Amino acid sequence: MLEKAYCYETNSVIPAKYARRKKHQLSIHDHYFCTFEGCNVLVQPKISEAGNCFFAAQPHGHHQNCDHYHPPKEISNIQGINHPRPLEQYEVFTPTALEPVANDYIPRREMDFLPTPEQIAEMIQNAVIAIVPGTLEEVVSAWRNLDKLDRANYPLLIGEHWLNYSDAFANIFLSKQVVDVPWTGYIIWGYVTIKSGKVNGVYFLQTMKKFPLGNEFSAIHFTKKASLNIPFDFTNADVRSNIFWHGGAPVILKDRYVLEPPNHAHQFIHLAPVEGETRGQVS
Repeated sequence: MLEKAYCYETNSVIPAKYARRKKHQLSIHDHYFCTFEGCNVLVQPKISEAGNCFFAAQPHGHHQNCDHYHPPKEISNIQGINHPRPLEQYEVFTPTALEPVANDYIPRREMDFLPTPEQIAEMIQNAVIAIVPGTLEEVVSAWRNLDKLDRANYPLLIGEHWLNYSDAFANIFLSKQVVDVPWTGYIIWGYVTIKSGKVNGVYFLQTMKKFPLGNEFSAIHFTKKASLNIPFDFTNADVRSNIFWHGGAPVILKDRYVLEPPNHAHQFIHLAPVEGETRGQVS
């Protein structure tokens, strides 16, 4: 399956998931080309029955020398050739930017004529880093699935600054003071405990890490109502989770640190279970 294709309008190679999102959610109809050397045919983002996104070459398919070529069913049947479709194995979607992204960071050009395969091959060689925006949940999912030693190899744009998947995430456990946490321009994460309140759908979160506050120490507290997505089942007992936050610093209310709910498009919160961490080594 072809998972990434060259986009003429943005002069970059982008994943099928983002191309399909642009087409169906943003009504952006770009032109995509197969990146396999010697093929470079027009392709379109599609979704499989299993819900995975890929690029399909229609109506004539890929060139016969392309790794993504599949002979028409009627030819296979006539010649008695068996071409089983490979199992669907897809890379984890890895955004290169945290939403939202200013339009200035995604320059576009219009296609006045259909380039030749030779021209497309040259464009692919000179392609720029793709700006592929993703939600905080998608960025966190990619971070969790990347090997810890490999995260520095994946760029991530946050606001106006290019970082990578290693530098962009800051663990609050490593900071001694609240003011030492890089609240602006990074994704902050750490362990929290979750309790359900007496009112249905209300949850109380607090960081396991405590910071000096006057002569005492205070965790960072967060209260969220029913709109918060708890990604696992829990009872009224304490449950440990990872919290991922992108937004402002906590404030002091009633002698404790409080993280106020996101109030605009540039603030996000996401929870992810601690158990089952088999890749990424978040601890």
